[in-house]
Amino acid sequence: MPKIFQQFKPEEIACVTILLGSNDSVPASSVTGQHVPVDEYRTNMVAMLNHLSSIGIDRDKIILITPPNMHQDAFKNWSIQQNRPIIPETWEQDLIEYVDACRSIATEMNISFLDLHKIFMAVEEDNEKLFSDGLHLSRDGGQLVYDNLLPLIIERIVSITGKPFTDQSRQYPYWRDVDVNDPEKSLHP
Repeated sequence: MPKIFQQFKPEEIACVTILLGSNDSVPASSVTGQHVPVDEYRTNMVAMLNHLSSIGIDRDKIILITPPNMHQDAFKNWSIQQNRPIIPETWEQDLIEYVDACRSIATEMNISFLDLHKIFMAVEEDNEKLFSDGLHLSRDGGQLVYDNLLPLIIERIVSITGKPFTDQSRQYPYWRDVDVNDPEKSLHP
């Protein structure tokens, strides 16, 4: 983390988002080697947050994001199709411990959080369409994250700049506004 943030000035950072836990929550009995015990996950998350504070990033600029739900059966089918190891059946339930840990860290440290798990679970009809393989987000899943995260980011930008956020606040143009014949001119006027 120090390498990531050494190139930025804390006062220039409007928002930091942290979403961890989906891969960490893979059951310990899995052969993938991705499992991180929930206590270690918690320790690592707190260490990251303390590091951000130590380099001058205010906690009100940080948004923790809980892992969304996942679909064990869909991921199992994908794993079979891809000839990948099958993850133990407890994964979907084990994930809840990491969601709860993220929520409690945010509460204990007075940090905003986006409860993706709750948001995704509220999509009752065809929740599985939010995932490309049962775990990784599909376009619909990404859109749901965007729709819920963008207002929180804009709120932070406005509080730092003191100016309303508009499309003109963008640093670079939309892709469709880039001159395909002279992209350099569009990107560096």
